[in-house]
Amino acid sequence: MEDVRVLISLIMLMIAQLVYWDASRNKIGRQKGEKGFLNMPAGGWAALSSLTFLAIGPITWVLYLLKRKKMIAKAITNPIVLSKAHRIFVHILLFIIPVGLSYLTTPKITASESSVHEELALTAADLNKGLPQKIDEVTQLDNISVENLNMSYHYTVNIDSTQIATVKKFVTSNAIKSQCGDTDARNLIKEHGVSYLYDYKLTDGTPLFQIHINNKTCGDAGY
Repeated sequence: MEDVRVLISLIMLMIAQLVYWDASRNKIGRQKGEKGFLNMPAGGWAALSSLTFLAIGPITWVLYLLKRKKMIAKAITNPIVLSKAHRIFVHILLFIIPVGLSYLTTPKITASESSVHEELALTAADLNKGLPQKIDEVTQLDNISVENLNMSYHYTVNIDSTQIATVKKFVTSNAIKSQCGDTDARNLIKEHGVSYLYDYKLTDGTPLFQIHINNKTCGDAGY
């Protein structure tokens, strides 16, 4: 998930740089005497294009493309000329500000959380040495993965549609007892925010269901 977020941020950063390059090259800018929010300088178009919040970025790109020809036409008679130093400075800001905001808004793992994450990762790595493994006649544990403070168990089951509800009910009950009823696991959940995911799919790869175990799950179950 974090990789996707980084990729989206990089794409938006590149588009913001392109918007500013195009606007400044065509001498697009705020026109004197005109009113309206969209009458903004090249840097304004670029800055808004870099925002992911409430899809402001994509909306700005569309508006810029729709207004681009008219703004270029106005720039022919009233060009907004920016110095080379000014353009370089804005390009640098368009890189620094989004990266800085991304860093500040990304959840940080504390030293304690990092230690717990390492413990989970080591446990998963150790268990994965013996996987995949048959659990029963219809269930196979494929692998275990860890992301931040979440440990996920990935299973494949060989059942038909008439068995899904029964299997899910059985698995949910056992998963809650296994994690919430275990002293060490319950402590990790309650004190450190660890969560567990049981991910089930059919033998053909079709996703079946997922079971999430966290502090609320345990509390609701009376643990």
